[in-house]
Amino acid sequence: MRIITKEEFLKLPDGTVYCKGGRWWWEQISVKSKSYDNDWRYLQLDQIPANDSGEWLSNQERMLKTGESMPIQITDVRDGCFDPSDLFLVYEAEDLKLIKEYI
Repeated sequence: MRIITKEEFLKLPDGTVYCKGGRWWWEQISVKSKSYDNDWRYLQLDQIPANDSGEWLSNQERMLKTGESMPIQITDVRDGCFDPSDLFLVYEAEDLKLIKEYI
């Protein structure tokens, strides 16, 4: 893995696996899907299937109470925060191979 600045991150290709963060914390693992001048889109890998926020909350409550299983909903999201101080923990090929072994 390596830690890079936002400027460097925006130059990376679609499909880059990363965690956004700062000094020294990281958010969830995401997959970059498209860069803009000062922003990007990413695939969010931790979503409960839903068509709106009410259904999203309801589905989570039902899953917790009943143990029901639901398929992952991969969502394409725009970051939209425009914070130049963001840092990125970027996974490299060897890291992804190791993660694949665990999965």
